[in-house]
Amino acid sequence: MNANRFQKSTFKLIAGIALSSSLVIFTSQVARADRRNFRVINRTSEPIVNLHVSRTNTNDWEEDVLGSDVLNAGESQMITFSGFGQNECYFDIQAKFEDGDVVEERKVNLCETDSYTFTEN
Repeated sequence: MNANRFQKSTFKLIAGIALSSSLVIFTSQVARADRRNFRVINRTSEPIVNLHVSRTNTNDWEEDVLGSDVLNAGESQMITFSGFGQNECYFDIQAKFEDGDVVEERKVNLCETDSYTFTEN
């Protein structure tokens, strides 16, 4: 009988740990899914060498979200947010192309879109 009690309490402990682990994983996935995350799509003939996404209410461009990467013609990339201003939805987007062209779009509501596409004029 003591062995049976031990097995039951061990099972409860393992089940509790498994459930807690599942909740932690679920919670961290929910926390990472910012509604402003979006896919930027390059449907131009030129690579995008710099991409800036800044809050509309600032006067300066934030850092290059591509870092050292380049977004080639026909490619796309996910842009993810973390941390600041969960209630902020409006952002300015600036792309600098390899040929020197710069395209800016102001007041893009990233809470209502899941992608932004650059196309030829």
